[in-house]
Amino acid sequence: MRSGNKRRILLTIMGVLSWMPRLALAGDEKRQEAVLDRQGDIYEPQGVRTGLFLLYPKVDVKETGKSNIYATSSNRVSDWITTISPSLFFRSDMSRNALNLKLGADVNRYLNHGDENFTDFELGADGRIDVTRDGKITGGGSFKKQHEDRGSPDSSTADKQQIEYDVLNGFLGASHQLNRVVMKLDGSVDQYSYHDSVHVDGTTVSNGDRDRNEFNESLRVGYEFQSWYQVFVQGGMNQKNYRERPSLLFRDSKGYDAVVGTALDISGLINGDLYVGYMGQKYSDNRLTDTSGYKAGSTLRWLPTRLTAVLTSFSRTIKETTDVQCSGYVSTHYGVSVDHEFLRNMIFSGRIGMTRNDYQPAAAYTDFVSRKDDIANDGLGVKYKLNGNYWLSVDYDLTNRSSNIAGSDYRNHQIMVKLTSQM
Repeated sequence: MRSGNKRRILLTIMGVLSWMPRLALAGDEKRQEAVLDRQGDIYEPQGVRTGLFLLYPKVDVKETGKSNIYATSSNRVSDWITTISPSLFFRSDMSRNALNLKLGADVNRYLNHGDENFTDFELGADGRIDVTRDGKITGGGSFKKQHEDRGSPDSSTADKQQIEYDVLNGFLGASHQLNRVVMKLDGSVDQYSYHDSVHVDGTTVSNGDRDRNEFNESLRVGYEFQSWYQVFVQGGMNQKNYRERPSLLFRDSKGYDAVVGTALDISGLINGDLYVGYMGQKYSDNRLTDTSGYKAGSTLRWLPTRLTAVLTSFSRTIKETTDVQCSGYVSTHYGVSVDHEFLRNMIFSGRIGMTRNDYQPAAAYTDFVSRKDDIANDGLGVKYKLNGNYWLSVDYDLTNRSSNIAGSDYRNHQIMVKLTSQM
């Protein structure tokens, strides 16, 4: 084939490729709205105007049946849990700047196993200052009282009750766009405070050795080749400082990560981020093995039709553990969910997910069998919106953990019926 013909063929291919994004951008603009993101719909809450704010009061009443409330491999125990979740959300309605306030609680009561009862609580605020058209400052904070689910990797069957802990969070960020260059700087601090727990034999155990402060900083710089396509590099650091020195291992550590990625938004039909890079965590105690490896993540949403939304996600991160024989563990998660609007007020949802937790043995335990957990979580659900004030939801979830450590496997079937009242 002559070089002139090759050049013409190459130019033709490049021309076709260059037009593909324009064809997508010229598509039906109404397809940009995802199934669960409808705005101004009669089946969505309208809120109550109070000056510059819109108030969204809401109460969820939920009945949940679990086949394995203690997440055990044998001697499974089932029960029904009643959950009442009141919340208030304030959202500012201003042309510039923004301020949001949230107050909520989850009151959970077991029918036959009162020791498992717990109440979660959250109070938070966040806001945005529009310094210029292209420059913004964001910030906020929250206080949460939470519990450690029985299926958590750090949960123990020796605990009579689910462990409760408090999280105090604060964050601050700034972003600026200069022509095609986009810069974003973020910082956050999380303070974890664990409550004492009671073992099944009646002894009280202090969890103070889990109390810690976590600091995170990140800088992201991107370049917009087109309004729908951006390439970015991002670097981050973290510091984890435990407030009490435990009797066994000193878990203070410092970490880093560096990634390169892309952000897409093709007419709202396909949007999200993808990135890949490297991460590491170095521990102060030389008896703990430093952890490092590749870091990756993605969150992509695809809207094949106005009635269907497909969300895919992937992540690989380093996490903390209470296992005295491990430094930490690398958690790899991937999942897919689909939401489809059968009727204007009826949405069907399906989801599948898998998480692999690879525990990193501490240098002090050379004969330790490295723990590996595979956790599958699948579910189906349907939401029926009677009107903007009342919704009815029915969901089924199956969680299955498979581990190479004896006694760590478990399976739980869960069915949930929820009534939502809101304004």
